[in-house]
Amino acid sequence: MLDKMLRVRRWATLLAGAVCLFAFNAWADSPALNVAVVGQEPVPLRPYFSVLEDPGATLTLSDVQSEAAGRFQPSEVTTRPLNFGSTASAYWLRLRIDNRSTSAIDSMLEIYYPRLAEVDFYRVSSGLPLQSVKTGYARPFSERAYAHRFFVLPLPMAPGAQQTIYIRVKSPTSLEVPAQLWSRSAFHAYEIVDHMTQAAYFGMFVAMALFNILLWISLKERNYLFYVLFISSLASALAASTGIGIQYIWRDAPAWTAISFAVSGHLAMVWLISFTRRLLTTEALMPRWDLALRAGIAVNALLAFTNFVEYTSKLSASAIAVTAVLLLVCSSRGAIRGQRSAILFTAAFLLVLLGSVASMLRMLGVLPVNVLTINGIQIGSALEMILLSFTLADRIHLLRAEKEKAQQHLVDTLQNSEQVLEARVAQRTADMQILNERLEALSVTDSLTGIANRRRFDEVLQSEWIRAARGQCPLALAMVDVDLFKPYNDHYGHQAGDEILRHVARTFTETVCRTGDLVARYGGEEFAFIAPLTEGENAFAMAQKVCEAIQALNLPHTKSPIGYLTVSIGVAMVIPHEDDSPEDLIARADWALYQAKTQGRNRVVLAASAV
Repeated sequence: MLDKMLRVRRWATLLAGAVCLFAFNAWADSPALNVAVVGQEPVPLRPYFSVLEDPGATLTLSDVQSEAAGRFQPSEVTTRPLNFGSTASAYWLRLRIDNRSTSAIDSMLEIYYPRLAEVDFYRVSSGLPLQSVKTGYARPFSERAYAHRFFVLPLPMAPGAQQTIYIRVKSPTSLEVPAQLWSRSAFHAYEIVDHMTQAAYFGMFVAMALFNILLWISLKERNYLFYVLFISSLASALAASTGIGIQYIWRDAPAWTAISFAVSGHLAMVWLISFTRRLLTTEALMPRWDLALRAGIAVNALLAFTNFVEYTSKLSASAIAVTAVLLLVCSSRGAIRGQRSAILFTAAFLLVLLGSVASMLRMLGVLPVNVLTINGIQIGSALEMILLSFTLADRIHLLRAEKEKAQQHLVDTLQNSEQVLEARVAQRTADMQILNERLEALSVTDSLTGIANRRRFDEVLQSEWIRAARGQCPLALAMVDVDLFKPYNDHYGHQAGDEILRHVARTFTETVCRTGDLVARYGGEEFAFIAPLTEGENAFAMAQKVCEAIQALNLPHTKSPIGYLTVSIGVAMVIPHEDDSPEDLIARADWALYQAKTQGRNRVVLAASAV
């Protein structure tokens, strides 16, 4: 009888624990969304999402419903869209919806970012799958649940119904998931406006292209051809980035969809640079910058074709961004000189920049979601296209006026010569400034390793010490020493020792890469890093990463008991007071370094915080 009572009590305890655990998970999960409250405006879904990272991209629907279900984390309660940055992980999003009304409701779940390679929708009710849709730009358009440039999932729900929506997303580019829920009627109204907007936008591209082709045929001016090629490539890139291309043009060609934006973007840069060189006459007025523009043509043309072999989104994005900056710098230099074409060109570029910023702020939740913010880049590029057309017409008009005014030819020649001279003087001045800056940089750079030297270390430590004392903020310092470096030098030679120091400095710099941190060579085989606004535990974690990164190099060191090169690191953190000095922080870090060596090397020791 006693055994039976004990068994009953044990089962009751387990049941109570399970109920508590279930209640905790239910409390910690994101709230359910009542579709009956969705009106004419869309409801941002981020506050209702629970998020699960899948680093290996191996989880299935059954996994996230069973053993991985407890790993979902509630999303932040904000209207700002989810943004996971550039990552190789897949992410699962869980959304609970219910219909608390007495009538059936049709809703539309929209992810309004077309640059997602894999978007898998799963509708589940009472643990049983109702619908599975696998889409994304890496898959044929015909597999989408709803024919739209974005990823849309219709959600019909009976009265009192409850459903769980699982969304799996993965992409080699930026992983953004701006999601919202519409009522069906509101979505269709928005869809009509969107179609009209896109039709007007791309129709304008076609009209401008045809008009300038006729001008090129009649005037034989090469810049009209460059302009037509530029706006055609730009239209192709925007069709890829907005999803219009996959919806209406190439549809079931996911391989082209993956690279279309990068290829079209690089080609647009090739033709825009060619257009700019002739428009601003950079070869005559800015010869040095003209060389950079020519290099930009070669680089973008090469990347346009290499993307067919291997798609490199980060490299393409970086190259296009650098090219855009180069063009803006050249046009700004011409605008400063009063060159009318350069002023119009610069204004056109600024309009594109304004549209891009508006779209970015919309993605971050700073600006509201509307026609202007959703289509910010398109609006900016349309205005840019019109301004460039005016710029080109203005340029042609000026050239004709110059030909007709023969009497002003000599004056114009003298003015052009003066402009060239001013450009060369300005360039020489800039070169001298760059040279002075390089000399200044060399004075604070260690010649062997290429990182900051002891002088720069002392300057930065003093500056950060004053700043930390003023704001009563933490300041962390780590002292790094290469273990058994003298035996290494004696065994392998000084040249090998120098090479080891370069390896350590490079790995050190790559590992400690936060803005505001300083990596320096303190002297001999000693290095250091300064980490402002950093608590001791965080500085210890940074130092541990450095220690592990050096160990991971597996550089042979036969004179070490471990057999390969390692470092020891001492870390100290202090909130400066009036009686303290930077030397006290160095001394504490040195003491921690001594403890690390005493305890066996290849380790990090954190000095106790100062009182």
